[in-house]
Amino acid sequence: MTKKELLGFLDDYPDEIEIVLVKDAEGNSVSPLDEAAHQYYCSENKWSGELSEFPEPGFDKAVISLWPVN
Repeated sequence: MTKKELLGFLDDYPDEIEIVLVKDAEGNSVSPLDEAAHQYYCSENKWSGELSEFPEPGFDKAVISLWPVN
């Protein structure tokens, strides 16, 4: 999902709505959104990867990461 797609979706909701993060594809656990960060992503496969605070070999895709409370 891109920033543009996310903002387009969020435009339909009030500014005060709380955002929660689902921790897995089955929806087994959720947690409120705690913070967001600008980081760099290295894909391991189509559904997972690793993050770095700084660009480095393999971590060259800039992303916004969303972090849960728990």
